[in-house]
Amino acid sequence: MTMTHHRLTRILLATACAAVLAGCATNTPANTDPNTTSTTTKEDPFAIPKPLDLAAVDPCELLTDQQIHQLDAGAPHPDGKSPWGQQRCKWRN
Repeated sequence: MTMTHHRLTRILLATACAAVLAGCATNTPANTDPNTTSTTTKEDPFAIPKPLDLAAVDPCELLTDQQIHQLDAGAPHPDGKSPWGQQRCKWRN
């Protein structure tokens, strides 16, 4: 009886493994074209759809006159370049 029990266990284990491996198989051919993008990837939540060129922006014009007045920041003063090479601007704290 022990021999039959072990044999039955092996058969059930082999059948379960075969079923698991068959579930992993796919009939869909792999896409090997590097010019196509996958539609299953998640969209980057931090992606900027239309990024601006910071070199084209005058930092002293980023705040409106009303914002400067509300903040009591005084007139903007150009302050050289940032470590990244863009123009800098300072307001009074």
